Amino acid sequence: RFSINSGLVLSDFGYKTDDAQVRFSDQTTASFHTLIDYTYIGVPLNLKYTFFSVGRIGLFAGAGVSPSIFIQKNTVLKYTIGSQDESSSNKEAVGYNRYNLTADAILGADFNLRKGFKVNANFYFRHFISEVNSNLPDKEYLVMGGLSLGITYNPLVRTGNR
Repeated sequence: RFSINSGLVLSDFGYKTDDAQVRFSDQTTASFHTLIDYTYIGVPLNLKYTFFSVGRIGLFAGAGVSPSIFIQKNTVLKYTIGSQDESSSNKEAVGYNRYNLTADAILGADFNLRKGFKVNANFYFRHFISEVNSNLPDKEYLVMGGLSLGITYNPLVRTGNR
């Protein structure tokens, strides 16, 4: 059975760079790493296929796209010089593409409750189709995957367990 799913998703993508070590001429050492977070609001539009169902449980797979709007970027530099820990933060997001599109894939299960409600869990994979910042010489694309848990409601189902 096929269905089309949509909604509103707040996504926080991020990564951490590897620790780097530096030794100065006075033999003082420093180490640092960077944490970068991107926040987007998206509207996924997925075609979902329920390939197995028994009772109230269904297994499904799906694919689709999510138009996304860039909200903010936050970069945090954490460093240690000698024995002193420091950090600095920068929310400047010059040149970042305001709109992007992702390709999505899902695989999961749902459990039908009553009157159109379902509890679902799925593994997902999302890949940005356009680069995050088209002003940079190196192209950066966001890719993410994980586990999503949720409750969905179908207003067209009024009674029963479907």
